[in-house]
Amino acid sequence: MKRRNKTIVGLALFMTILLVSSLSVYAYTLHCQRGLTQWNREKAYNGYVIFSAKGLNKTVLVDMNGNVVRIWDGSGQEMLPPELANGEKGHVLVRLGSKLQERNWDNEVVWEVDTNSINIRQHHDWQKLPNGNYLILCREDIPEDLVPEEFYGLGIEGKRPIEITGKMYGDRIVEITPEGEIVWDWHGYEHLDLSKVCGLENFKEIRRGDWTHFNAIHYCTNPGYEGMILASNRHHNEAIMIDQKTGDIVWRWGEDVIGHQHDVQMIDPGLPGEGNVLLFDNGYHSKYGSGVSAIYEVDPKTNEIVWSFKGINPGNGTFRSWHISGCNRLPNGNTFITEGEPGRLFEVTPEGEIVWEYVNPFYYYREGRGIDYSIYRARKVPASWVPEPIELTPEMIAAANLMGQAKAYWDAADALIRQASELLKYSAK
Repeated sequence: MKRRNKTIVGLALFMTILLVSSLSVYAYTLHCQRGLTQWNREKAYNGYVIFSAKGLNKTVLVDMNGNVVRIWDGSGQEMLPPELANGEKGHVLVRLGSKLQERNWDNEVVWEVDTNSINIRQHHDWQKLPNGNYLILCREDIPEDLVPEEFYGLGIEGKRPIEITGKMYGDRIVEITPEGEIVWDWHGYEHLDLSKVCGLENFKEIRRGDWTHFNAIHYCTNPGYEGMILASNRHHNEAIMIDQKTGDIVWRWGEDVIGHQHDVQMIDPGLPGEGNVLLFDNGYHSKYGSGVSAIYEVDPKTNEIVWSFKGINPGNGTFRSWHISGCNRLPNGNTFITEGEPGRLFEVTPEGEIVWEYVNPFYYYREGRGIDYSIYRARKVPASWVPEPIELTPEMIAAANLMGQAKAYWDAADALIRQASELLKYSAK
């Protein structure tokens, strides 16, 4: 009996040590506090932050204090500048099922298209163009007769890379009118090397036939780059620039440098670094990846990295996210970063000082993986984008305070976070 008790105690101790060790290893994804954790009022850019919380399946706007001040139906993260919304402020782009929608400040649908009705398979990214049309990233089947024969010899343990789906998938970019008419159509398999695959031969997504896995598109409006489209080719570890007039790839960068990057964009006119390319390098799932994440700003004329913020920064801890994530340049020269996997949003100065930080308090439960706080992408937007003064209710403030008190260890945090999440579902609408 005593021996059995010792065995049980020993097992319990082992599991406790394992749990504590696991929490320590993944501490960067958990953090000890949720909601607003840091704010340097002198150095941070004053505005709002918009992101999609998977736990709510909504698009959320928070102020600098971390208060939830607006909620829209659907998942999204892109605000529309007034010049792209008939002069109106507070418009967002969201997705609900197969529908892409533009919603106004009052959460009313002002435009939508059902992607099924125009026979496209939208994924990851889309944006509104200056001419009023929409640029949409899609997935498509690659014609079987174009798939190189040698491709079938790659994959885990010699299995075919398409063993799971039976097909090869590529990426397609379309431009549609507000009425849903396709007026421009670009197919990746017509412009990229079909014999090239992800650097990891045992990467499971290759076995699913996921050839390129674009995860971002960006329409350039900078002088000298008008009509160019940047795209993030994740599985080939590169950013590419497409000339919309010809469909040709006129610039590429990243191979042998980055690993499964996200949120490739050109810094807009009027912002510090305008005309340079900004991206989030995940640094994972690639033989080129460094094992830590980084933000790179690249001069497309010289291909030189002119600024970076890397995953290991003296005095600022680490940041890393093996998938999703993003960044955007702010008017004061700071850079806003989405560390997607742990749901951490923060702002850094050009010198790398963190001056604002918010950790996502909303979660959802994933079978077999536990609680998930991840955020695909977030944006910091100017205070002037909000069309009317925002009056905080006691419920909003109470909910934000609850989030700030929540600790990241499951047994202590679960009830508190659930309470705050439920409260926010019914307030700040």
